[in-house]
Amino acid sequence: MNWLRDIVLRWGARKLSLTCPHCRHPASLLAFKRGRFMLGDEKLCCERCGETSAVTLWRFEGLSCQSDRAEMRTHKPLVNSRC
Repeated sequence: MNWLRDIVLRWGARKLSLTCPHCRHPASLLAFKRGRFMLGDEKLCCERCGETSAVTLWRFEGLSCQSDRAEMRTHKPLVNSRC
């Protein structure tokens, strides 16, 4: 039954975004196609900076970048702010 759990985990993770944890650049289409079904400690190489990291770090960075973008969209600019 481990193979079934593995397939379900890979299928569930396939649409999560991937972002390089080193240069914070989103994965290219080719890197995304390679890494979208990877799990855990499987390594994925960034085509932009050439660094290799576990795909889990790529997904974590992708999720944090998505939340950063969503937060930026919901915040309204402050009137008379100096920041």
